[in-house]
Amino acid sequence: MKNIKRILLFIVPLVLCGCLEVKQNIVVNSDGSGKIIETVMMSKAMLKELNNIFSGLGSEKGKKREKIDIYDKKKLEADAAQYGPDVRYVSSKKLSTKTKEGYQVEYAFKDINNLRINQNPGDKGPKTSKDEKSDAKQENIMFKFEKGDPATLVVSFPPMVKPSKEKKQKSVRKDKEAEKKEMDEMRLMFRDMYIGITVEPAGDIVETDATYRDGNTVTLLEIDFAKLVENEKEFEKFAQKEPETVEETKTLLKNLPGFKVEMNRKVVVKFK
Repeated sequence: MKNIKRILLFIVPLVLCGCLEVKQNIVVNSDGSGKIIETVMMSKAMLKELNNIFSGLGSEKGKKREKIDIYDKKKLEADAAQYGPDVRYVSSKKLSTKTKEGYQVEYAFKDINNLRINQNPGDKGPKTSKDEKSDAKQENIMFKFEKGDPATLVVSFPPMVKPSKEKKQKSVRKDKEAEKKEMDEMRLMFRDMYIGITVEPAGDIVETDATYRDGNTVTLLEIDFAKLVENEKEFEKFAQKEPETVEETKTLLKNLPGFKVEMNRKVVVKFK
């Protein structure tokens, strides 16, 4: 039983990451202050399945195991520190639709120069144990702001890192039935995954070199895996590459229609 529990504690976070819908909107004011509006949703069916799995494992010292819930106010309050030294929790609320459950949380920051946004959504899912620690890779987007008329915001992405040479190509032969089963399982896991990061200046954008701009909103990243799953040929290519980071994922998806992937290392937005 202990071995099964250890295996699940390792595998479940990977599955959770593939089932999350994460949207982050960074609103920046003319003085460099602002707020982060983060919305995270997850399939109710997946949450139910997780609770069924872990309730069957029992609990330590005979105590009843707490229900796994994607909305954890204490965790969200503590998460403010992940965004920077002067970021504070403002408010949050639980969200629910017919098929999904999640939350919306607002954080405020005094100076966007100290803000960091991790593109990797690995720590946004529900905790499966009190002692669980995030293992999400840090792929932080950073900001440089200068007041003025217009104000200037420079968004910097993490440097591109080539896949490790230690990443071995698997040469294990699989029969067609086994391959099909594996691909079907991956499609099921990734079909609900969505990552969206936008920047919204509290003023009018007068100049920007951003690839994706819609009115006063600049999209830094929009990856809807449901679109990828529907494209059987491209999904198989993606699965074979086994990307380990968001930056690797962006490189693989940048030319596919329906995805918004900013590939410039820096984006300048001027507004007033």
